[in-house]
Amino acid sequence: MMLRVLSSYLTYASNRAISHIFLSLCRPEVEVPVQFTCLVSSCDPNVERSNVVKAIPNLIRPFVFRLRANDAMTEWRYLQALKHFDAAYLWPGFSLATIRKVKSKGKPIFIERINCFTGFTKSVMNSEYIRLGLGPRHPTTDQTVQDELEETKLADFIFCPSPHVRSSFLDAGVPAEKLLLSSYGWCPSRFPDLLHQSPAPKAVDRPFTILFVGTVCVRKGAHLLMDAYVRSGIKGKLILCGEMEPAIAEVCQDWLRRPDIIHQPYVNNISTFYQDADLFAFPSLEEGSPLVSYEAMAHGLPMLVSPMGGGEIVRDGVDGFIRSEFDRDAWVEIIQKLAASPDLRHQLGRNASQRAAEFTYEKVANQRARMILEHLTDSATSPSV
Repeated sequence: MMLRVLSSYLTYASNRAISHIFLSLCRPEVEVPVQFTCLVSSCDPNVERSNVVKAIPNLIRPFVFRLRANDAMTEWRYLQALKHFDAAYLWPGFSLATIRKVKSKGKPIFIERINCFTGFTKSVMNSEYIRLGLGPRHPTTDQTVQDELEETKLADFIFCPSPHVRSSFLDAGVPAEKLLLSSYGWCPSRFPDLLHQSPAPKAVDRPFTILFVGTVCVRKGAHLLMDAYVRSGIKGKLILCGEMEPAIAEVCQDWLRRPDIIHQPYVNNISTFYQDADLFAFPSLEEGSPLVSYEAMAHGLPMLVSPMGGGEIVRDGVDGFIRSEFDRDAWVEIIQKLAASPDLRHQLGRNASQRAAEFTYEKVANQRARMILEHLTDSATSPSV
């Protein structure tokens, strides 16, 4: 028997960011009898495929988006279609009212949590903003936190892409049996030459290069990385790829004037930056399971990450090092050690590349489908679902 799952992410679907994760996990073909249908508001032509359904016809799409009615229309289409499916799989963005209506239809509900519990994130981020002298400025409201708690009560199962995400919901009082530990992955088709390639030793006739990829912001610890890099005193360079939060531009203005700290706000081909780096560093304060960590490891980079920055993939002492983002001395010491140790970098990078091969989206999507099948099968005899 084929189990039919109606999955949906309200945002316009493309091959970028969260919609890339969504479409990579909800594939048209998986190894188990689970069939995903992906309902999206609309999508780029390059992601159209047999199991992607557009809620808004092309003819009226400009009008609907101009009125900002795209979410409401997609939610309405979702509710109409759900009767033909065995389970609901909701990605972030659905209104609480719609989730309640989904619940009333008696279908098992899976929800995806991209990041930690919002109450946890708000507390962590406001503490750091205050420490930096900026005052609390995280946009999450108390109502948002309460709404998310209500969503967790309505959900039957919640996918958590790292142990830290799962722990944040456990600490918020969500029952452990609802919280399904999962992961994200990376897409070899974006980097077709890498999967079966061993990382080559990096050139020694250029500066030791540390790479950071992602929004250059307080949440991802960009300021902490710049501090550790400067204090390390190495002869190298730090490359920051991504848009910059104004708070970072304000707090780190002196460091950002240094010629060896390079900010690249927009990058066409991120693979070239991975290939030219010697170390990937990611001292994030809060994450789900950062895609950049998977991609950096696929490129054979040794990793220096915070516990959050390591997601579900980095192994301490094997693929690199996991240290608290606030342990400045440890970060300085490891940067100095790796800058002076090309053989160690090569061994860690080789391990990282082999580890990443186990997290391609084909493998991760099959694992996700098996989890859904297992829990739907178990729930068939459960009175609570």
